[in-house]
Amino acid sequence: MTLWVYKAKQFLTQNIITIVTCFITMVVLLLLLQNNGDGFVFRQMPNLVKESVVSNPLPEAGFEQTVSFEAHDIEYLALRFDVDKEANDYSGTEIRVELFQNESSLGSWTIQPDQITNIYYYYIPVNLHHIPAGEITMRINASGEAPVGLFVGNGSADYILVYDSYSRSKLLLIAFAVTICLFAGYILFIRGKNTERRFLYLYLTLGILYFLVCPILTEPDAKNHYCRAYEVSEATWISPVNAEGNAENSFSIPEGWATDSDSIHVSLYETWYQKDFQIDEETQKLYQYNNMALYSPVSYSAQSLGFAVGRIFTNNFLANVMIARLLNFLFAGLLFYLAIALTPVGKQYILWISMLPMGMELAASISSDTVTTALVCLLVAMVCRYRYSERIITVPEMILLYAVALLLSQYKIVYVVFCLLLFLIPQKAFGGKKGYFIHAGILGSLVAAASLLWLHISGNFLEQHFLLSTYQKDFILHNPVKFILAILNTVLVYGADIVRTMVGSNLGALSFTTNAAIVLFLLAFLFARILKDRYKAQSGEQQDHVTSWWMGGIIVLSVLLILTSEYLQWNDVGETAIGGLQGRYFIPLLYPVLLLAGKRLTNGHITETVKKDTTEQVLLAFNLCFVMQLFLHFVF
Repeated sequence: MTLWVYKAKQFLTQNIITIVTCFITMVVLLLLLQNNGDGFVFRQMPNLVKESVVSNPLPEAGFEQTVSFEAHDIEYLALRFDVDKEANDYSGTEIRVELFQNESSLGSWTIQPDQITNIYYYYIPVNLHHIPAGEITMRINASGEAPVGLFVGNGSADYILVYDSYSRSKLLLIAFAVTICLFAGYILFIRGKNTERRFLYLYLTLGILYFLVCPILTEPDAKNHYCRAYEVSEATWISPVNAEGNAENSFSIPEGWATDSDSIHVSLYETWYQKDFQIDEETQKLYQYNNMALYSPVSYSAQSLGFAVGRIFTNNFLANVMIARLLNFLFAGLLFYLAIALTPVGKQYILWISMLPMGMELAASISSDTVTTALVCLLVAMVCRYRYSERIITVPEMILLYAVALLLSQYKIVYVVFCLLLFLIPQKAFGGKKGYFIHAGILGSLVAAASLLWLHISGNFLEQHFLLSTYQKDFILHNPVKFILAILNTVLVYGADIVRTMVGSNLGALSFTTNAAIVLFLLAFLFARILKDRYKAQSGEQQDHVTSWWMGGIIVLSVLLILTSEYLQWNDVGETAIGGLQGRYFIPLLYPVLLLAGKRLTNGHITETVKKDTTEQVLLAFNLCFVMQLFLHFVF
């Protein structure tokens, strides 16, 4: 008995931080769920200002209203009627409510005025299930002589739909079980292991959760990503352009999902109800996707391969998109894994970056953003590998180095400047001065040619469609001081938002705002962790100033390219601040930024040993909180 008590005490002592973190996570999950209703999901349709809602008598012909509708199970329909039982005799009076979709009746319900309590909503138990997305028409009639009023605002009835979306108690039990299992798995199988194994556990387990709670095509620019990736899978390398100069092609997307905007707003319910939608000629329609037509087909390699493989087995829309998401997720994970395995410095930084909620959500989508981040991490990792060791680059490593640099040149042109880091690799890594100059010439020529080729192709389309870019370019050239002031103003006006959105203050199609306190705590924790690294850096070692200044200059250059690109494409001529910037654009810069901020770059060999570090456990906790918020958002 004493031995068991000793072992239990030892286990608690060794894992007390993990256990406390797990407990705090469950408390936060409980609070998040408590603030989201009482077991049902209420949605008021439309969102009316109370002061604008007034009682109107129901006309003899009745009241009719048609609204757009997302797929749901409707438990109740709540309406506000106005009946004066003291002044009127409602015997023989009935209120009839009918719901239609595509002129097909969903059901009709009769209400006796005596059942209605004035002012409050009257809840009708409609119990409708598996209603597809589209439009719903509501018709309300009243029989009898006594007047019946309906509260209406701006021509629309004041009503509420109650969705029986989830059981709060069951969801809480599932959330607690997942949290305990993930932390227990970390303690039993991962704690103390190397960074690569810890990454695999965290990336895959969290990835599964993000896959489950995020409906397909809900990331930023989802519709346009889908269009571009799918046409690439059909060997359409350059997007076709219509007579008006817009990128346009035919695709199969469920009715009502794709609008004129870039994004698709669907719920988990609606995704499930489209499970039988097929990709074929009958469901194809013309869609435009101008911003993604600027992207090289290479940047959709994983996603387009997923679509191509999926079509071999099925034409099911959901299945094809899920396969594309999976390959994109696995490709990004492979690149992150290689980066962690190859770098001698800042392994944990790459792990942290891979676990940012914004990045995790994008990794579980068909967006190319997370792959871009992983490519930059891998390129920087390989540069550090050869700069801080006596290694000679082997043939497989050389092939990988060429592949990463060429891929980066095709993903997003603003990040290709990180290829300049390759000049930091010493000549001895290439076998001497001759090998260095041969590979520098070949690789430099290939990267430059690939970048300039696609820049020329996309540049022609950019000038045709984004007409303002030409005028903006002239403005910048003739007013460089004003442009510099616009950049400085951008930092002041949008800097805080960029940092918050980088970690995940706005998810989904960036229209969903997550809990501000959780975002603030996450940022504060990461900032404190970096300060701790900087404090622990051995000041006695000679700093590698060449690498620090070279890497810092490239980071600044990349930021300037991002800002200039955004200014050219999406801002009016002469804007005093650059609008439209998003935090996700700067995530690929984080690894070199953290290397410099952590003050880890020193002359000589660098080796990292596995240390006890609670950072990733805290990041696991934060991710579970974000997953809960995403589920509560997308369950609608």
